[in-house]
Amino acid sequence: VRDQLALALTDSDNALTEILARQAAYRSGAGTDFTAVGGWVVEQVAALGLATDGVRLVDASGLSRENRVRADLLADVLVLGYDGTHPLLRRALDGLPIAGLTGTLAGRLTGSDHAAAGRARAKTGTLTGANALAGSVVDDDGRLLVFVGMVAGAGTNDARAALDRLVATVASCGCR
Repeated sequence: VRDQLALALTDSDNALTEILARQAAYRSGAGTDFTAVGGWVVEQVAALGLATDGVRLVDASGLSRENRVRADLLADVLVLGYDGTHPLLRRALDGLPIAGLTGTLAGRLTGSDHAAAGRARAKTGTLTGANALAGSVVDDDGRLLVFVGMVAGAGTNDARAALDRLVATVASCGCR
């Protein structure tokens, strides 16, 4: 399952993501329809001690325009994954694509002069008129930082460029 999850995250395989979520929900005794799986995922996030107010998941693939997830919640999940308190979540984050090298980030944040090349791992999210990028980057001081960027109403290329600039800025911030 770990390898399948890594593949789903790296390549943004939405069908595989949906299947894995349904399998996990089923094994936990939840239903396997869209509503049940979405509710189960939200329950798992709440079980981590995170506030899920305003969160709505209509599917587990992220393809529904009815899904609602706050940027701060995504950042909190990333922090929990990287802080060492949730080893399974940490292993899942290892499947995120690497900037300029793998999966959906292979052609982004590239070049030896790009501050985030090889130093950022992130999940992309792309729907017509909505783009997101959430993950982590090692900054110039060697610190692991998380970021979440969401852009609505811009063209895909403009949104991606803005999100890539965000990651580059965080990577080179020297935030100490």
